[in-house]
Amino acid sequence: MAKKTVPPSRTEKRLQTKDVLAAFNDHRGVADALGLTIQAIHHWAKFVPKGRVYELLEIKPELKAKVIEAPIKYKLVERVVRRYVRA
Repeated sequence: MAKKTVPPSRTEKRLQTKDVLAAFNDHRGVADALGLTIQAIHHWAKFVPKGRVYELLEIKPELKAKVIEAPIKYKLVERVVRRYVRA
Protein backbone atom coordinates (compact mmCIF):
# COMPACT_ATOMS: atom_id res chain seq x y z
CA MET A 1 0.00 0.00 0.00
CA ALA A 2 1.35 3.42 -0.96
CA LYS A 3 2.06 5.92 1.78
CA LYS A 4 -0.36 8.85 1.85
CA THR A 5 1.17 12.23 1.20
CA VAL A 6 -0.22 15.35 2.79
CA PRO A 7 -0.57 18.46 0.62
CA PRO A 8 1.65 21.37 1.74
CA SER A 9 -1.40 23.47 2.62
CA ARG A 10 -2.31 20.93 5.30
CA THR A 11 1.02 20.95 7.08
CA GLU A 12 2.48 23.16 9.78
CA LYS A 13 6.00 23.90 10.96
CA ARG A 14 6.84 22.22 14.27
CA LEU A 15 9.94 22.34 16.46
CA GLN A 16 10.68 19.91 19.23
CA THR A 17 11.28 21.53 22.59
CA LYS A 18 14.45 19.48 23.18
CA ASP A 19 16.01 20.89 19.97
CA VAL A 20 15.29 24.47 21.04
CA LEU A 21 16.68 23.87 24.53
CA ALA A 22 19.85 22.39 23.01
CA ALA A 23 20.27 25.44 20.74
CA PHE A 24 19.88 27.90 23.63
CA ASN A 25 21.66 25.71 26.23
CA ASP A 26 18.81 25.79 28.79
CA HIS A 27 15.38 27.11 29.70
CA ARG A 28 16.78 30.46 30.82
CA GLY A 29 18.38 31.09 27.41
CA VAL A 30 15.09 30.48 25.60
CA ALA A 31 13.15 32.58 28.12
CA ASP A 32 15.56 35.52 27.80
CA ALA A 33 15.51 35.36 23.99
CA LEU A 34 11.70 35.39 23.83
CA GLY A 35 11.07 37.69 26.80
CA LEU A 36 9.19 34.98 28.72
CA THR A 37 9.53 33.47 32.16
CA ILE A 38 11.34 30.21 32.74
CA GLN A 39 8.07 28.71 34.01
CA ALA A 40 6.41 29.45 30.67
CA ILE A 41 9.11 27.47 28.87
CA HIS A 42 8.71 24.58 31.33
CA HIS A 43 5.03 24.36 30.36
CA TRP A 44 5.84 23.57 26.73
CA ALA A 45 5.07 19.97 25.87
CA LYS A 46 6.97 17.90 23.30
CA PHE A 47 6.59 20.63 20.66
CA VAL A 48 7.08 24.40 20.83
CA PRO A 49 3.79 26.36 20.56
CA LYS A 50 3.01 27.29 16.96
CA GLY A 51 3.30 31.04 17.44
CA ARG A 52 6.76 30.78 18.98
CA VAL A 53 8.24 28.70 16.14
CA TYR A 54 8.53 31.70 13.82
CA GLU A 55 10.00 33.90 16.55
CA LEU A 56 12.65 31.28 17.31
CA LEU A 57 13.50 30.90 13.61
CA GLU A 58 14.11 34.66 13.38
CA ILE A 59 16.40 34.59 16.41
CA LYS A 60 18.29 31.38 15.51
CA PRO A 61 18.06 30.60 11.77
CA GLU A 62 20.10 27.42 12.27
CA LEU A 63 17.01 25.88 13.90
CA LYS A 64 15.47 25.74 10.41
CA ALA A 65 17.25 22.40 9.91
CA LYS A 66 15.29 20.98 12.87
CA VAL A 67 11.84 22.06 11.63
CA ILE A 68 9.38 19.23 11.08
CA GLU A 69 6.55 19.56 8.56
CA ALA A 70 3.68 17.84 10.36
CA PRO A 71 0.10 17.33 9.20
CA ILE A 72 -2.41 19.68 10.80
CA LYS A 73 -4.86 17.86 13.02
CA TYR A 74 -8.34 19.02 12.14
CA LYS A 75 -10.39 16.50 14.12
CA LEU A 76 -10.73 18.66 17.23
CA VAL A 77 -11.63 21.75 15.21
CA GLU A 78 -14.20 19.83 13.17
CA ARG A 79 -15.76 18.45 16.36
CA VAL A 80 -16.04 21.91 17.92
CA VAL A 81 -17.51 23.40 14.74
CA ARG A 82 -20.07 20.60 14.47
CA ARG A 83 -21.05 21.10 18.08
CA TYR A 84 -21.62 24.85 17.93
CA VAL A 85 -22.58 25.45 14.31
CA ARG A 86 -25.77 23.66 13.44
CA ALA A 87 -27.12 23.74 9.93
